[in-house]
Amino acid sequence: MMRTIYFIFTFFLFQNLNLFNTGKYSYSASHFYESIELKNDDTFIYSCHLNFSEYLVEGKYNILNDSLILNSYPQKERLIVVESKKGNSKNLTFEISTNQNNKFSYDLHVLMNDNTEMEFKNEWEKTKLKKHDIKGFYIIDKNGLKSPKYLVRDSSNNYFKIKVNPSRAFESESWPFIENKIKPRNFNGDFQNYYLEIR
Repeated sequence: MMRTIYFIFTFFLFQNLNLFNTGKYSYSASHFYESIELKNDDTFIYSCHLNFSEYLVEGKYNILNDSLILNSYPQKERLIVVESKKGNSKNLTFEISTNQNNKFSYDLHVLMNDNTEMEFKNEWEKTKLKKHDIKGFYIIDKNGLKSPKYLVRDSSNNYFKIKVNPSRAFESESWPFIENKIKPRNFNGDFQNYYLEIR
């Protein structure tokens, strides 16, 4: 009896492992390329070329049921904010750059205390607006990479110096395996309408 159970367990384990092959899975279209390389030591290299931007992320993966679980390594702070009182106290100023002090085009979403949201599109370096009671904000770059939401610590502050990590991050993100193909997620965590296939 025990031998039979052991045989069945081993058979299904083997079948499950066969769903996952190491190697490079990729997808390409006009002005777009995405891939993930799964290595034998449970590490991965993720690459995405979108228009004129490139994202390269390394990390570790494990397998849970029929999905990959991805974690960037090392984990990096995605949003660093320094609040202060500076300049005209009747204005709010957001000074935004990457964590390497590079400027970039962004959309700023300001969260108000009344649960409404103000959007400032195609901004560059600094965004100024009249002083409001705000709850927080988040930033989206030109490729749709969204920062975490930041909640303001002191409502009397009016100047926010913001450093954004421009790279994609994975935090226990699951990508299903379907017939030896991988179903990726976009920057917002939603499933893409294509598969990464092994090459």
